Amino acid sequence: MFDTVYIDGDLVLYSIACICEDTYIEVKDSNDKVTSHKNITEFKKELKKNLLPYIKEEYSIEYKKQLKPGDVKMKGIFSIKGKISKIQRMCKAKKVVIALGGSSNFRDRIPLPVKYKDRDASKKPLMLSPLREWLASNYTVEYAADEEADDIISKKQYEGSSSKDIIVCSSDKDSRATPGFLYNPNTEEILDISGLGSHSLVSKGSKKELYGTGRVWEYIQWISGDKVDNYHPQDLLNKNLISDKRSNLIVSSTRKSHSIIYNDTKDFTTDKEWLQYSHDLFYEWYKDLTWYYTWDDILIENTTYLDIFQIYVDVVHMRRWDNDRVIIKDVLKKFKII
Repeated sequence: MFDTVYIDGDLVLYSIACICEDTYIEVKDSNDKVTSHKNITEFKKELKKNLLPYIKEEYSIEYKKQLKPGDVKMKGIFSIKGKISKIQRMCKAKKVVIALGGSSNFRDRIPLPVKYKDRDASKKPLMLSPLREWLASNYTVEYAADEEADDIISKKQYEGSSSKDIIVCSSDKDSRATPGFLYNPNTEEILDISGLGSHSLVSKGSKKELYGTGRVWEYIQWISGDKVDNYHPQDLLNKNLISDKRSNLIVSSTRKSHSIIYNDTKDFTTDKEWLQYSHDLFYEWYKDLTWYYTWDDILIENTTYLDIFQIYVDVVHMRRWDNDRVIIKDVLKKFKII
């Protein structure tokens, strides 16, 4: 029995807002004829059915969305209430608090070479704002202040690791790095995360992906990045960025697959091994770096591989308390790596 469950409201809202709408595409051909299709796959099948080739340059495709028939707001509200009620029941919590993102996020100011969470605002679900307003008016809510809802979740998760009366609810993989009690609504399991943690290689369709918990999971994200949040530690070694003269580097580097990272690290049992491995990768990638341009064209000079290491630690790390930050130089010195 927990006193309070803190729920990542942004994830709850987004998933429910998405099911309130239908998406489709409008295709304009070279003769300005416009047709509607469920998706690009359906459009290509129709062309094939009519023995016509798909020539990308001959078509202009616009992605569209519309609300489903009926009172979708009420249906969305019903779904939100049901989902929150189930989470509270599964966590055996007396109270519910919803964490929501605020108007600013310090990660947007981290000098990354590629924009953090570079998402098309036009793809935001139509019912997201109305449902968010309703949620904020009907539940106890905490808004993130210059951070993400994930950081609220992480801070409460960390608090619960010692108080034992708080559990958090999130399906976001970042939550698996913070000590404390975590309920994943997708798998309906409660994790008690602590210590160094562990990792494994799991199948996701035809691909192999790393799954980890504890500090191990944070180390993995430092060196493997996050496609969803649009960052990777080797972004400055991307061929497109190099050709655009975004840094003084003139060589490209192949990204390490999850399988390779796992094979390299599967026998690690200490923080020092993980830190040494991470340090050596950043050194290999960026030992020759002296300057680079950020995603918003700011020139960063007198840069070292440790500076690049730090910005990826900053973007990955979920705060355990207000203004919590891991200073990688201090950590590496503590373990006598530098």
